[in-house]
Amino acid sequence: MARADLIIKLVEAGSLGNMKLFNKTVEAMIAEERSKNHNILADRLTDVLRESNKSQLFNNDNKTNTLSLNKNNQSLFFETIPDEFLRNLILEPKIIESINELIQEHFRRDLLRSYNLEPRNRVILAGPPLEMGKHH
Repeated sequence: MARADLIIKLVEAGSLGNMKLFNKTVEAMIAEERSKNHNILADRLTDVLRESNKSQLFNNDNKTNTLSLNKNNQSLFFETIPDEFLRNLILEPKIIESINELIQEHFRRDLLRSYNLEPRNRVILAGPPLEMGKHH
C-alpha cells in the first residue's frame, strides 16, 4: 500500500476511534519500514503500538467489550459488567505483566492466526486454597 494511503487510513482510524483499523494500519507501516530496512523506525513504531495497546486496555475503566446483537437474539444472552477491575487488584508486577500479555494475545488473535499461531486459551492458577466453604 502506498505511504499516502497508509497515512489516510491512520487518520481515518483515529478520527473514528477504530482501534482495529488503527492497529492494522500501523502494522502495515511497520512492515513497509522493515522492507526498506528502516529497522530503527519499525522498532520504534512497534514499541509505540505495544504501549498504546497496553494503555488502551486500562483506560476505559477496564470494562469488557459489549456484544452487538440483533433484536431477535438479545434474549439469548445475559451480559454482566465486572465489579472489580484489574487495576484494583493487588498483584505482583510479574503477574500483571503475564495477564496483560494474555489479554494482548486475544486482542491481536487475528495477527497470531496469520502466522498459524493460536492465542493461549488456558491459564494455570496456583496458590493456597481459599477458605470459602466447609472442609470435612
